Formats: sequence, structure tokens, C-alpha cells
Amino acid sequence: MLHLMPRANLLGFFYSLFGNLKELLNYNSSNSIFLMKYDLEMLFLELEVLESFLVKSAKQRDELEELRELWTRIANVSYELECVIDSILCRDGPLCYHFLWLSAAMEEIKLIKAKVVEIDGLGDFCRSLEMNIVSKASSHVTSQDTIPATEEDVIGFNNEAEEIITQLTRGTLQMDIISIVGMPGIGNTTLAKKVYNTPSIAYHFYTRAWCCISQVYQRRELLLKILSDVTELTGLLHKKTDDDVAEVLRKCLKGKRYLIVLDYLWNIEAWKELRESFPNDNNGSRVLFTSRVHDVALQAKPHCKPYVLSPLSDDKSWELFQKKLFCDGGCPSTLSEVGKVIAQNCKGVPLSVVVAAGLLASTEKTLDRWKQISENLSSHIVSDPQRGCMKILSLSYEHLPDHLKSCFLYLGAFPEDSKIPTSKLFWLWIAEGFFQKTDDKSLEDAAEDRLMDLVDRSLVDVAKRRPIGRVKSCHLHDLLREVCLKKAKEEIFLQLLHRHDKHFGYTPDGLEWIAESAVSNPFTCHQRRLCICSQRDHFTTLKPSGPHGLFSYVFCL
Repeated sequence: MLHLMPRANLLGFFYSLFGNLKELLNYNSSNSIFLMKYDLEMLFLELEVLESFLVKSAKQRDELEELRELWTRIANVSYELECVIDSILCRDGPLCYHFLWLSAAMEEIKLIKAKVVEIDGLGDFCRSLEMNIVSKASSHVTSQDTIPATEEDVIGFNNEAEEIITQLTRGTLQMDIISIVGMPGIGNTTLAKKVYNTPSIAYHFYTRAWCCISQVYQRRELLLKILSDVTELTGLLHKKTDDDVAEVLRKCLKGKRYLIVLDYLWNIEAWKELRESFPNDNNGSRVLFTSRVHDVALQAKPHCKPYVLSPLSDDKSWELFQKKLFCDGGCPSTLSEVGKVIAQNCKGVPLSVVVAAGLLASTEKTLDRWKQISENLSSHIVSDPQRGCMKILSLSYEHLPDHLKSCFLYLGAFPEDSKIPTSKLFWLWIAEGFFQKTDDKSLEDAAEDRLMDLVDRSLVDVAKRRPIGRVKSCHLHDLLREVCLKKAKEEIFLQLLHRHDKHFGYTPDGLEWIAESAVSNPFTCHQRRLCICSQRDHFTTLKPSGPHGLFSYVFCL
């Protein structure tokens, strides 16, 4: 069965597999390994042949159906081999079991090799295709002109920010609601942050709180988020009911002039569950929220027009493009014409502009290269700015070098709108085997380099820095997270499951994974890793059973 195992960073995984196999061959304390040594040595030689084929066909794999199928088959057998090697090293299971798996893997490799020989006859055709394919960037060297603009840089929104600040600080003394509405990527959150961080706002309001609301939310979590900005949380809060927590928040805000920002209000139900906690003391308190949905704003405050954001003008798009790509240096005159075309093709969507600039930051700054990317982007642009934005984001993923794709896809395991601690992210990347240790660089340094590469490409935002300047936490824009999860599913890299997802079925003995494949077939695992949106302790008490070949569980809550 094809398209079952992850294809992201297959070459990088091959190098990791070679390392594990070498470790196994040098592991002399087990008689079982001695008995299997000849088979393992033959396996090593066979894998070297497949590695050579992967390197040779890497650029053509997406152009030929036969190559895509071979890559998938190689991915399947490779990940199964990793399970076998890990089982042998951990002495998990009887020797005959390992022999059977190795034999099945060797048979599959022989069939793949036969197909490789047949495919090699297409070499001339592949070379002709290569001339027409825009090569992907395989490395990225940070230099002064490619350092991204700081996360505080905002282009435009000055007039909009002034208008909203006026609404927040003047007018009625009644508690009032102000809404910012716009399509995804247009800058709703950016404008709200610009206003929230304005010194006059910090001075005007006694207390402020910021709360991101994901599509799947719990009332209690939202209340605790707001409370954490208003006061210091105590352990006693976690023992209270949701209504009790809501009352604690109301009492904390009582008598104070407050500003509460609710970022990305998806539906009116979330507002209904929170509004009773926001007292109206006739002191000029305000609630500011952002939303993609115009009707949500009207339901929250009928008969009052929300503040609707418009796309950037071509001039503002070009200004933002230069700011993100060249900081304050400005675009070279030789590249200005094609650069303006690229900026215009982003249809005034700031996120599209920023990601397009990040894509160009990772390539050589030559006219021919920029024209190639401009033509590639133009072929993906549609009249609908929102769809065009998603196309640009997807294209930026496709242009990532293989060693970065796995790192980017893994970010989808974290909750929507969350601040991701880099220390936790690095540990998870390392545990998954995304890096190989070298003499000149630690695994942690390698992980940090990968993260900064993603930041330089504007695919990941810096949420908070340490005093010495290193990234403490990062953030993934919700549209980029959509792309991340979509690609992770396509690549069979990661499956996101919520507590009551249909993929789980409750049985008298606990929680059971509902899989279509038969366990008897060692090459039909449907998922590489599962991201479980549930408390780990609660999940494990349900006695979960997973599909054969599952590599890891990731808990995102």
C-alpha cells in the first residue's frame, strides 16, 4: 500500500538510520546480534544503494508518479527497519520475530531495487525535466542583509491604530466593545498588538489582559489565561469550578479600568461564556476583540459597525517587503522592478508579503533567481486574496530544504496560538532524531540553528527573547499552522487527535485505536506519530492501544 509513511526529510532520516545500524553492528554484548550480523551487514549495503538512488532522484520525485511511488515504498520500509533496529537494541521481542521482520524488509528492498533499475532507464527524461524545475534552496547562510526585521516592525496601520486608541480612551464611561474584523493574514492581531503595546494605552488602563481564543477552547482555560495577566494565580484556583473561576476574575476586575483583548473570536458562544466576568463600573473599561467573521462582531455589539481592515496598498506592500527583506537598506535598483511585481502579487495581504520576503531571503539575490520565483508565485496567485495567501504559504513550504521540513511540520503538534518554549521544542526535535551529533556542534545548537532558519524565512515568529537575545519562545501564525497540519497529514508525518475524536473508540477495557490496516502486515502503518490533545495522565488511564508501527505520542496539552 502506498502513501502510508512520512516522506518529509527522507534523506535526513536515512542518515539517522545508518547511524543506528552502525551502532547495532558495533553492539557486541548480545549473542542474538552476532547471529544476525551477516544479515545486518547485507542490509547496510542494500540501504547504501537506495540512498544513492534517493540523492539522484531527489529533484525529480514530484514530477514523476513512478518516482513518488518508489520514494513512498522506500519510506515505508525504512521506518519499519527503524522499529526493528530499536526493538533489537532494547531486546524487545524474540529473535525469530526480528528475523521475520528483517526478511520481509529485505524482500521489499529487492523489489524496490528491481524497480530502480527499470526507472533508471528514464534518466535522460529526468535530466530534461530538471532544466525546467526551480531548484530548492538547500542551505542558508545568515548575513547582515538577510537578518529579518524585528518582530516589533509594523508597516502601515498608523491611522487605524490612532482611531482605535481614540475609541478605547475616549467616549462613553460604560464598558464598551470594539471589534477589528478582517480576512486571515490581513493583520488583525498585528494591529491589536500595536494598540495594546502603545504607552498611552498602558498608562490609561489600570490593568490589561490578552487572551488568544482557538477554534477548540475550554471556558476554564480562557478564564485562567485572562486571570494570569490580571493577578498571580494560586494553586487553589485549579480546585474551583468554572463558575467560581469566572467569579474570581469578575472580583479582580471590579472597580478597575481594564482593557481585555480577545484575539480571534471564532464564534459568539465564546463571548457569551466570558462576558459576565467583565463588570461595568462606568469607569471607561473596554473589551477589544479580533475576528474573521463579521457577524460575530455584530452579534457582540448590534447596530455598531466593526472596524474592518482593508488590504495594504501596493506602496505599503512594497515598503513592508523591503523592510522584511533588507531591513532599512532598501532593495537594489536591479531587483526593484521584479520585487515590486512579487509584492503586488501578494494582493495587499501582509502575511503573504512577509512570507514571500522570507522565501527570497533564503535564495541568492540575482535577477534571474528572482524572476524564477516571481513566475512561480504568479502561477499560484488567484483573484481571491485569502486563497492566494494560502497558495503562497504552501509554496514557501515546498521551497524548504528537506532538513527543515520535518522541523516545521512538528510545530503543528502544539496548540493553536500557543507560545512554544524553545527548550521543549528542541528536546522534542532531538528525541525524534531530527539531528545527528557532530564534533563541532551540539544537538541543542543544531536545533537552534534550524529554528533561526525558519524564523529567517518568516515561517515562525519570535514570541519572547531571553536577556542575552536568544529565542525563549516562538509562535506559529494560525494560517501557517493550517498549512503545517495539512502538509503533515499529506506526508503521513503527524496526526492531530482531540480527546473525543472519531479515531478513538471507547471499549470496556479502555481506549482503542480504530485502524483500517491489519496488524499482520508490517508495511501498513497509517501514522508515524500521534499528537494527542488531552492531558497525558488522563489519556493513559484510558489504557490506549495504538496502531502497529507508531513511533511516538506527543501530548500538546
